[in-house]
Amino acid sequence: MEIIIKMELTEKNLDKLKVFTSAEQGETERPVYAAVPEAPQAPADTSSTPDTPVEPEKEITKTDIRAVALKLSKAGKQDVLAEIFKKFGCKKLSDFDSRTEDYPALMKELVSANG
Repeated sequence: MEIIIKMELTEKNLDKLKVFTSAEQGETERPVYAAVPEAPQAPADTSSTPDTPVEPEKEITKTDIRAVALKLSKAGKQDVLAEIFKKFGCKKLSDFDSRTEDYPALMKELVSANG
């Protein structure tokens, strides 16, 4: 089997690659080379872009919400969880299955309740 991984040669990525070259797997240790400095890039035209980079918002899934709700429940805050669901007109998480547009607001409420 052949696995090909393409990565930029940075210190962080070199650390990740060390997992694949461990001596425990019967391989000999190999020298780790210093990262090659990146070529300077031309400055981007910032006349129409904001000063701070805008990160694309990660889509919130039901699994994400379930994980945060579970933290609340395990912390003994079932009543708080029930109140949050009630704000959205629901009694349980499965009631949100067809309401994915409410996921961001629901997640915000759950995270703030978790503290």
